[in-house]
Amino acid sequence: SGVHAPGRTDPVAALRAAHHLNLAHGLAVQALRDRVRADAQVSVTLNVHHVRPLSGGDGDVDAARRIDALANRVFTGPML
Repeated sequence: SGVHAPGRTDPVAALRAAHHLNLAHGLAVQALRDRVRADAQVSVTLNVHHVRPLSGGDGDVDAARRIDALANRVFTGPML
């Protein structure tokens, strides 16, 4: 929607940014464990959204599934 800086609305760029955020987190965890402590416990803070369909209708259920995938699972899926 472009509401956050820098105001972009390109969905492909958004998915690339999410991919690189996930990649950077994984590489940071690996670096900490390699260089600091092999058993280091590392976490991440994500702002996940509770997504529910407005109704039980197929369109609402599908929309909620897609929003959950784009807002949450694109981040949690690779990490969990």
